[in-house]
Amino acid sequence: MKQSELVVIDDNNNEIKCDVLFTHHNDNNQKDYIVYMNKNNQEVYASLYNPNNINDDFQPIETQEEFDMLNKLLKEMNSFK
Repeated sequence: MKQSELVVIDDNNNEIKCDVLFTHHNDNNQKDYIVYMNKNNQEVYASLYNPNNINDDFQPIETQEEFDMLNKLLKEMNSFK
């Protein structure tokens, strides 16, 4: 899998370079998620995103169930390393 990079702009208009860990489409709720990691501090983030236009603003995850699903996928991904 080729790792992708993206630049996120924080609340102070600072550019933060991130690695995309994975994207996921959930067939049950028809939402698309992106999980990415800050290259500087290794902190992991997850957001809703538009797969047809990665330049659209990311949206916050809305429920604990969504976080739990993505956390499970992240753990599964890490178990294959």
